Amino acid sequence: MNTVGSLHWLVGAIITVALLDAAACDAARVTENAVLPTLAPESSRTTPEASLSSTADPFVDLANAFPGFGGSFHYPGETTIFVYLTDPTIDLDPLKRAILYKFYPSNVDPDGIEIVALQGRYDWRQLQEWYEYSRDLWPLGINSSDIQESEKRLEFGASDEDAVAAITQAFLARGVPADAFEVHVEAPFTVD
Repeated sequence: MNTVGSLHWLVGAIITVALLDAAACDAARVTENAVLPTLAPESSRTTPEASLSSTADPFVDLANAFPGFGGSFHYPGETTIFVYLTDPTIDLDPLKRAILYKFYPSNVDPDGIEIVALQGRYDWRQLQEWYEYSRDLWPLGINSSDIQESEKRLEFGASDEDAVAAITQAFLARGVPADAFEVHVEAPFTVD
């Protein structure tokens, strides 16, 4: 493997570890910031669908179990969970149980949590696929990347305006809709 190939592999490995760490931190933060309603009696607690998989990314698990799931978010200290769905008319109860299972302690009363469906344009798997494609674009000048769950959009920081144009063109050529991503100039991350 040449030096450039080794560098690309190292950057990819660092990004993968950072993404997995960020997903774990997001799940922990959701649990820490949640207002936990009164405990449900043991006999009334429900379990999510048996088909709910268990990967490193709970959003992938939910997307696999609920086609059209595009992500979810909530505001700290509140009991409403907002869920992006490509079909917001689906039955929300099984999805609510699955979200509680993935993100909240087992002693949360499901009746104390409200789920609000928001119209999503893309499901989580589409966003993840486009995000994975971005790994090939780092040599064009990407400095940072993120999936903005609350905005259902990919965000990328680029080294300069030329990089913004090149990255934008690469995404559009790949068929990624223009409203599914944003690229802006951003200084590279440095460790002091």
